[in-house]
Amino acid sequence: TSLGAGIHEVIHHILKDSLKNPKTGEVDADGQKIIKEFLDSLPKNIRDIVEKRVKGDYRYQTWNAKEFNKYKNRVKSHKKNEKGEYEVELKKEWYYEEYITAYGQAMKEKQIKPNESVKKKISNLFYPLLQPLFPRLYEIEGITSIKAGKDLHKMLENVYATSELMIKRELTKEVETKEIKKLKIVEDRI
Repeated sequence: TSLGAGIHEVIHHILKDSLKNPKTGEVDADGQKIIKEFLDSLPKNIRDIVEKRVKGDYRYQTWNAKEFNKYKNRVKSHKKNEKGEYEVELKKEWYYEEYITAYGQAMKEKQIKPNESVKKKISNLFYPLLQPLFPRLYEIEGITSIKAGKDLHKMLENVYATSELMIKRELTKEVETKEIKKLKIVEDRI
C-alpha cells in the first residue's frame, strides 16, 4: 500500500496532530524532539530558508489587544508598538509544527529542492508516526524507498496548500458571521 490521493489529506493532519498534545493543542516534548530531528536532517541552505519562513510567518506576529488578551498564554515575549498593537514572539509549543508547513511551502514555491538523501532521512523520521494507523503502508517497498520519500514530500507540499485553505475558510466564516450580524441589525430596525 502507498499514499493514495484519498488518504493523502487525512494523513497530513494526522502527522501534524501526532506532534501535539491532544488536550492542549501544543506541540509536546516528543513532537518538539521529532521536529528538531527533522530540522537537523536538513542541509544548511534548506534549513535557513525554512527558519526564515517560520520567523516571518509564525513565530513573530503582530496582534491587536483582543487577540493578545485571548492568546497571551501562548506568548513567550511581547512589546507594545506605537500603534497600540502587540508584537509577540510565540512559545515554541505554539508554532513549532509550522516548520513542516514552511518546508512544504518552500518546496511548493520551488525555493528548495531536497535531494533523495534528504527525502530518505525525512521519510525515516515521519513514517513511523503513521505506521500504527497504517500498518501496511509501503509494506512492499518499505518506508525508506524512493517512492515513499517522494510521496511524503508531495504530502508535505500539500500541508501548506491545506493550511492556506483552512485560513481562507476561517476568513470566509468571519465575513459570513459579520454579514449575518449586519442583517440581524437591519431586521431589528424594520
